[in-house]
Amino acid sequence: MAVKFSNLMIGLFLCTVTCLYSIIIKSSKRDGKFLFEVQTTILLSEMFKFFYSIIQVQLHGAMAPGNNQNKSTKKESLAAAMSTWFAVPALIYAVSNTLVWHANRYLSPPQYQLLSNFKMPMTVFLHRLVFKRSRHQMQWLGIGMLILGSVSDELLACGDSSDKGIDNHTVKEEMTGLSIMLIISALSAVAGIFSEYKLKEFKSVSIHFSNMQLYFFGILVNGTLLFAKRGFGILHPAKFFAGYNGHTISAVVVHACMGILVSYIMKYADNIMKLFAGACASGLSSVVNYILFSSPPSNALLYGTTIVLIGLFLYTRPEFNNTSAEKNTTSYQRDKVIV
Repeated sequence: MAVKFSNLMIGLFLCTVTCLYSIIIKSSKRDGKFLFEVQTTILLSEMFKFFYSIIQVQLHGAMAPGNNQNKSTKKESLAAAMSTWFAVPALIYAVSNTLVWHANRYLSPPQYQLLSNFKMPMTVFLHRLVFKRSRHQMQWLGIGMLILGSVSDELLACGDSSDKGIDNHTVKEEMTGLSIMLIISALSAVAGIFSEYKLKEFKSVSIHFSNMQLYFFGILVNGTLLFAKRGFGILHPAKFFAGYNGHTISAVVVHACMGILVSYIMKYADNIMKLFAGACASGLSSVVNYILFSSPPSNALLYGTTIVLIGLFLYTRPEFNNTSAEKNTTSYQRDKVIV
């Protein structure tokens, strides 16, 4: 019960932080533009997460809590858990995180949140392929409604684009944002499944030890991209922090927190849980966007959010989760094969 409650709390936190992140990105614009180098914020976020992981490893050790292995076995486990494969999701996340900022040039926060759910079909497919987890029929129906809610929002948003939309975006801008979100969704699905696999591969190793490696490669990849684009002169504080304000700093911290929460969900729950947390953020984002920017939700957002919430209700019903868990246990006992 404690684990389920912990996962639920992490999901709620991720929902709130995801919504907050989108709102802060919007607030950091000046006349619709970012006055700072976007890549620097991503690099700072990776550094924040890296040093946080180091501190946690120093405080609690590199092994998972409750691990009773002897010293020699622990050393072997840690050596095995050291993997350069963490560079793969780091590279994918670097590209994806950069595209997120560009997507927010063309989309309002609620639109961004709902369109980000396009990664669900590929994530569900890859998750089923890699982890071979069976699900209750009603859970599949819930996932289908999440996909339907996202697609219907996109279609209705295009249909209503001739009206005065949120942020006054043109049809061309909305289609550009949609194209970027499709790319982000594909990249996110691949990186998410890969990261979950690596985080769960060594259960005896602390999540912070695994994260430390992931974020190290994140710093390496994002730093390389930044220097290739701006040169080493960008390291001068006057250039590195040019255009920064309170909203920019907040975006760095919130994005780092979001990444840490995502790693917890993938270690102790799964990518599907992460997607549902993001879907919940879409409705919350609509409310906050209306309060802060006086932008009432469009009919497309309302319809899409309603369908998504119904899907969430079906997916999270306890009786469906229990049934799915029983099937998984039985399948695991039968040579770990799920038909």
